[in-house]
Amino acid sequence: MRKNFYTTPITLLILTLNIAATIVVINNSELLIGDLMGFKSETVVIIQSLIYISLSLLFLSVLYNGLEKIKPLTTKLADSNSRPIAIFLICLELLYITYVFNTGLFVAGNNERGGGVISALFVLLNVDVLVLIFLTHVKTSKYKPIIIMLWIISFLQRGWISYFFILILISFIDRRLKNKKNWKAGVVLICFILALPFVEQIKNSIRSGERISTQLTFFDYADSFNQQFMKVVGRVQTVSHVAFITDNINQLQNLKNNGESTDFFEENFIYIIAKKLGSADDKINTPDLLARYISPSLDSSWNVNPSLIGWIFIQNDLYVLPIIWVVLLCFLFTMLSKIIANDLYAMNMRWLFWLVFLFPGWIFQFTAVIFSAFSIYFIKVHT
Repeated sequence: MRKNFYTTPITLLILTLNIAATIVVINNSELLIGDLMGFKSETVVIIQSLIYISLSLLFLSVLYNGLEKIKPLTTKLADSNSRPIAIFLICLELLYITYVFNTGLFVAGNNERGGGVISALFVLLNVDVLVLIFLTHVKTSKYKPIIIMLWIISFLQRGWISYFFILILISFIDRRLKNKKNWKAGVVLICFILALPFVEQIKNSIRSGERISTQLTFFDYADSFNQQFMKVVGRVQTVSHVAFITDNINQLQNLKNNGESTDFFEENFIYIIAKKLGSADDKINTPDLLARYISPSLDSSWNVNPSLIGWIFIQNDLYVLPIIWVVLLCFLFTMLSKIIANDLYAMNMRWLFWLVFLFPGWIFQFTAVIFSAFSIYFIKVHT
């Protein structure tokens, strides 16, 4: 990897957590953790899963470095004024906050999105991803603090607390690029981790619509902290997910082949729009399929990240076609991203997108990232 690759610590952290998860699972009678808590695998399968995950990370890093060597079609837009996009995002965020407050839609843990024109607008224009594209492609802007503040209000309002972690990662990379010490970002991260029990209570209150309470005894706090910390580790690691998929691959592939879930090329943003319009079959995507297989009776919008390698295993179209599809998506995102911004800051942030969306197997969400990048490109061209 390049010497100016400032996201290496994040990559190593993810790999380390997966290694730690492997050790924990093997030493805990081979009981899986995270979303797969209660399920059991075998030591050989667990070690194989870690190898698969490491190979997928290596594959992504090689692909990333290869695509970074390709010159963008144009660099004229990279130096264009970001003010129109910033104003657009601020207005969109304010409208989104107001809409969610009045309707209660788009709240975490609930797939209800409504059927109105405004609701369709926010499905099409994913505010969270648009903000992420702006924050990771515009290095400096006087509007950044306003956009970040409104975004924090928005995702807290909807119970999507995990975006705090992404904000911290963006800040970490930004400070490394500026040769600043990251102790401030570290302090924020430690404070956020210590506040996890209270954050969980707030999140659950938002999702259930109940009055927010943050009263905890010391023992309640200690127990909740342990649960929430392990929950974070359980969500970041994907060893358990790959091991579970490996153990149940025949059943999962049969469900997929019988039309229960989407084919690899259908797991995209356009297919969801077509499904809403009634011109496509009502099939679920791979993370939803995995969640439904794990807990068929669970009445929730809960889904499970299958990991990139797990997603490829489930798709099983000779394995080659899903891989080609992923390469194509990576190419589209990289080229659009380079047109928007192609400095050292944006280059490092592109890898962060791959770690957050591609590596865990959120293929559909990654297509939403591509569409959002195109939206930013469109605004830049016409302003």
